[in-house]
Amino acid sequence: MEKEIENKLKQVIKKFNFKLLKEELDKSNLSNVQQIIILKEAIKECTLSDLDDYHYESFISGCNYLIRHLLEIQSLLKEENSISNPQQVFKISEKKGAKTDIIRILNAIYELQLIEKTNKQLPAKDFFMRQMGDYLGVDLSHYDVNLSQALSNSGMEANVEVFEKMKKLTIETITKRLSQ
Repeated sequence: MEKEIENKLKQVIKKFNFKLLKEELDKSNLSNVQQIIILKEAIKECTLSDLDDYHYESFISGCNYLIRHLLEIQSLLKEENSISNPQQVFKISEKKGAKTDIIRILNAIYELQLIEKTNKQLPAKDFFMRQMGDYLGVDLSHYDVNLSQALSNSGMEANVEVFEKMKKLTIETITKRLSQ
């Protein structure tokens, strides 16, 4: 399968059809690492003699297009590696209600748009919650269910209590620092 894709890519590269090359890579269902390896092998096979009768500027713009695509893949790989190999240092406290309070806080952080992806895009909320859950060693994929149950099982006061505590602690900390 990979050899077949590599041969197809060689033909596309020889024609310098870089948009078609990206399409072939995107529909190949190969991992980003496999795509890069196959692409490198295919490019090695092509030589500058393949430039015969081809407009030099088109070749340069095609190369730039391909480089941008490879940089996007590289960026995604860094993101995937940092997500799939986090070192777990923290965990949610075993205090009663700690998980629900963490979900409430993370929900507020998300809604305030205080966190963005490294590419400056706002992540989807479920992606954000899953990643934060992975970081904390807890499954937060059903955060919405937890929030709905908390709202159904207790009133407004209980649902904002953690924020009131945070406000009180922040005021105490600021007051203490200002009085020093």
